[in-house]
Amino acid sequence: MTTGGSAAAEDRDLSYALSEYVAAAHFADLDSEVIETTKLSIIDTIGVTLASTGLTPGVDAYVNTAMARGGTPESTVIGFDGQLPAASAAWLNGAFVHGLDYDDLVRDAGYHPSTPTVPSGIALAESRPGTTGKDLLLAIAIGNDVGVRLASAVDSTRAWFGTPVFGSFAGAATCAKLFGLDAQGVHNALGQAYVRCAGTLEMRWSANSGIASFNGALPNENGVLSAQLAAAGADGIENIFEGRGGLFPVYFDNAYDRSIVLDRLGEYFRGVEASFKVWPACGGSHPAIDATLQLFATVGLKADDVEELTIATTLGTLALCQPIEVRRAPTTSMDAKFSIPYSIAVAAVTGNVTLHDFLPENLGREEILQFAQKITAIDDPSLAIRKAALPARITVKTVDGQTVEHRCDQPKGIWPYSRLSADEVVSKFMVNASYARTPLATEKAEAFVDKVLRLEDLADTTNLMKELRA
Repeated sequence: MTTGGSAAAEDRDLSYALSEYVAAAHFADLDSEVIETTKLSIIDTIGVTLASTGLTPGVDAYVNTAMARGGTPESTVIGFDGQLPAASAAWLNGAFVHGLDYDDLVRDAGYHPSTPTVPSGIALAESRPGTTGKDLLLAIAIGNDVGVRLASAVDSTRAWFGTPVFGSFAGAATCAKLFGLDAQGVHNALGQAYVRCAGTLEMRWSANSGIASFNGALPNENGVLSAQLAAAGADGIENIFEGRGGLFPVYFDNAYDRSIVLDRLGEYFRGVEASFKVWPACGGSHPAIDATLQLFATVGLKADDVEELTIATTLGTLALCQPIEVRRAPTTSMDAKFSIPYSIAVAAVTGNVTLHDFLPENLGREEILQFAQKITAIDDPSLAIRKAALPARITVKTVDGQTVEHRCDQPKGIWPYSRLSADEVVSKFMVNASYARTPLATEKAEAFVDKVLRLEDLADTTNLMKELRA
């Protein structure tokens, strides 16, 4: 086992403990749960990426830009024809991952662990002959662990977007491990990543903008470039996280818990906490979606039975209901995914929430928009029981004067309560793959899944993505 060891001392920046951990970790340190979860994270992430290539508005601008940059063909462009240099492929594939907001999530950290690690890790592994499946599994498990630890260390991200910010370090850790860098090399990679670490929640809060869909581009490219620079001998920053200009003082006003980063470092890999999304919408909306579906099923409600529906939640989750007039009638797919009123209107009217419901051509359905006008939201501070994706209480007043309600704290799919099984993740992948820009034959999709499920036996990952090349 690897541990933080003496690097946990208070007089050393956290980056030293993380660098020593990344450099010293071995595949034998991963238990069966970590290996299984990492495989499922890869399958789930590639699946949502494939679907995004066919469904996310604005994809072509990113594809055309990346292709115009050109360069040595090293790594697969998922869902499209051709290959690009590893950093460019990581940037482009990373841009697709969050397009449908269907990527895996560590709910209590408010963080998408595989978004910045799977595209960067696979792109780099493809470009480095001799990289084994075990190498890739270990690198992604480490990157997911680093990202979750950093994201969990702060009580609030303030206005920072956690996935591109913390994901820059996760991607760098993943790629540094694939290069086999020593502790100083890893430290240099993390320092390089900090130079390009950015992204605020304004990309979500601004209506009529799709840029949040593509937030995974930067941390994936950052991860590859930072590790490439470190491998070439470039240095980084000494006190990355806790120095006068370090991440926690500058971005978070020193409001963080370093013990969360160090707790059981090298013994417990926090990527195992990933949840695989049941519904293709912001995780903050899932308690409300689940509460609505359960209430309607339990009571036997139909949309026409409802006179008014009130959702109670608080803080950042309440923000997904405000301003209520805008949230009731979103005009873009991304706005719809970050609208609780829209999502629960869909759930109430159709009995489910699917990719189909967020297609641009389906946002104006009269029956959904009419039901959304019945929805109001109230602030209930007592529901602030965790940092993200707060509980939701749905109260319905029926046309015949009844009042019924249901509260959901732990929606379907959330680790450790009801995470999707391996079969369910594979089924989700197959559905997502069917939406790819370039149609993917069922036998090719199945061959890719089988390869990932046996990834520890793969001697060379350069052809891992062969079946997904258009």
